Amino acid sequence: MAFPSHIYKAYDVRGIYPTELNEDLAYATARWFADMRQREVGRADVTLVVGQDMRLSSPMIAAAVVRGLTEQGAHVVELGVVSTPTFYSVVARRGFDGGIQVSASHNPREYSGLKFVRDHAGPVSADTGINTLRDLVASGQLPDASGTVGVATMYAGDAALESVLAAHDFVGDERYAAVKVVADTANCVGAPDLDALFATLDKCELDRINWTLDGSFPSHEPDPFQDENLQQLHARVKEVGAALGVATDGDADRVFLVDETGKTVSPVALRSLIAEILLRTHKGATIVYDVRPGRITEDVVRRMGGVPLIVRVGHSFIKQTMLEHDAIFAGESSGHFFVRFPVGVYESPAVIVLMVLAEMARTGKKASELFAPYLVYTHSGEVNFRVTSVAEALEGMVAHFAPRSEVGRLDGVSFDIGETWFNVRGSNTEPLLRLNVEGKTEEAVAATVAEVRQALTPYLCA
Repeated sequence: MAFPSHIYKAYDVRGIYPTELNEDLAYATARWFADMRQREVGRADVTLVVGQDMRLSSPMIAAAVVRGLTEQGAHVVELGVVSTPTFYSVVARRGFDGGIQVSASHNPREYSGLKFVRDHAGPVSADTGINTLRDLVASGQLPDASGTVGVATMYAGDAALESVLAAHDFVGDERYAAVKVVADTANCVGAPDLDALFATLDKCELDRINWTLDGSFPSHEPDPFQDENLQQLHARVKEVGAALGVATDGDADRVFLVDETGKTVSPVALRSLIAEILLRTHKGATIVYDVRPGRITEDVVRRMGGVPLIVRVGHSFIKQTMLEHDAIFAGESSGHFFVRFPVGVYESPAVIVLMVLAEMARTGKKASELFAPYLVYTHSGEVNFRVTSVAEALEGMVAHFAPRSEVGRLDGVSFDIGETWFNVRGSNTEPLLRLNVEGKTEEAVAATVAEVRQALTPYLCA
């Protein structure tokens, strides 16, 4: 079988188990990652953290990862089944030298994956290590071992609760709305995190759906970015008269909210609210957001005296930019929200939920009322196309729209044609071209989507 180089992606490794990503590949990748960290740190006895999600393949892949790390001489702290934010939190707060989280995020059940971090949960992207790991594993060789086998131990603390308490510390001593909240974790690792969070909110009532961990995803796919996966949550919020709905994805590093009417809150509106709250106390701070349209965030940040900064799509790119610019917060249109903790930069759905509940208590507003001021533009949602060549399709977009707009090339291509502005980019995780259009009216947005679709016709797969 040919080496599956395509599973080493922009910010993680992700492939079908066991035909693309199997125990042997995970073992070799872990050996080279341990060697990388040993060389970077300058000592053999690094301590690396290993966590895993609830996928059916995760125990086998995690065992291979632990074996690879320890045989390379690294010590390992095993977390067992945890969310990715909790994994990040342990690495950063406890001062470990990095780690590997076994997870394929929101991908279908047949996938497995690996996410890598350095100390302080520092991101590892294609440009900062993943491509190097790919090439080393592809060579068929293994690094020279340090001569000492590392020791693997289980983490002694309550990782989820500790992560939640760190979120409380970030938000501060707040009064939270005493409301009913419905949460849907899609039978994934968001469940223990939300259990820990609401155990600290004794005046809130948590209504749980799809809570039992099950890597076969019996309820629905663990991708709340797709609205069909939120239908149960929409209905349940209205049925029980809840004030808020919460949904997390497969590894719980993304969070989506539903207001009391059963409507999904736009991630752009959510990040704009959080940015405004933080800029009240962090005067002049930098707020980072991805290249996909969401102009209200820029409007809010400028009005509040902050510094708006656009970055490429992808958690590792966003985190690196936050570190370089000392940003306090970042929000990605796909539901990732990043916080600058004292110990590192990483996602924290708990912070987002706490800040929204605190703002509801401060203002006395319902969720729909809270987010209404940020719904001033119309958005197409993400429209996906399968094309024969992403590069050729993007240049086709340039040829079509460049006479009417400057071309932004930060991530894919971006255009502003007056009534609408939009981004077209290749997916970092799937073989797709993704379109996001925003504009002043529904009619203008619909017209632009139709025009892009027509312009892409020569490049579409049959």
